[in-house]
Amino acid sequence: MMNGACSLPDAMVTHNWGNLFRDLVAGICADAHGLSEYALVSELLDRDVVALESMLANSGKIQKTYWVCAFCIAQHSCVCHSISARDVDPVHGTEPPTCDCGWPKCFNDTPEVDALGRSVHCELNKFDDMMGHIARIYDQIEQVIVVDSKFDLFSLAWCVAEVAEAFRIGIPQNMKIKCGQVLHAFEERLRLLKVQEMKA
Repeated sequence: MMNGACSLPDAMVTHNWGNLFRDLVAGICADAHGLSEYALVSELLDRDVVALESMLANSGKIQKTYWVCAFCIAQHSCVCHSISARDVDPVHGTEPPTCDCGWPKCFNDTPEVDALGRSVHCELNKFDDMMGHIARIYDQIEQVIVVDSKFDLFSLAWCVAEVAEAFRIGIPQNMKIKCGQVLHAFEERLRLLKVQEMKA
């Protein structure tokens, strides 16, 4: 994606799979523009992608790199063969097809395991190590938290764990929400969040 060259990410993106893909991309583009809300960028993605691309190019931000797990983790090594209730397409209401690629699947407990009991070959269980490694070798790294319009991101343990880990190791964080009105609508629910009630 960077003309065939390997590059470190400028930002690691925390998002949830239940969010619209358009809104994930809009949140990333909003970050590149220095915006805290992405509703207008979502509209541009629907109506005029060329204008959005031009705006990014003119701002000099089109080369900014982002780590998004959906693209940076080999999905065929872990999740392509199954679906869960939360995988239903939010636009069409249909389940995505499963993949029969035959790649060996590696989960958190697949042997060989390290001293902490984590699978060595699994790509899903190393986000904290990866965040720490990148933060040590590249002090400009940031975290972009693209929050879905229902704020479900904050009810998912792995998303909250990413946010907490970035905070713990001192990675600057930028939260992107659809719009301020949505935040006010979910404000009370957000105040009452409990880790014990989060989904895996």
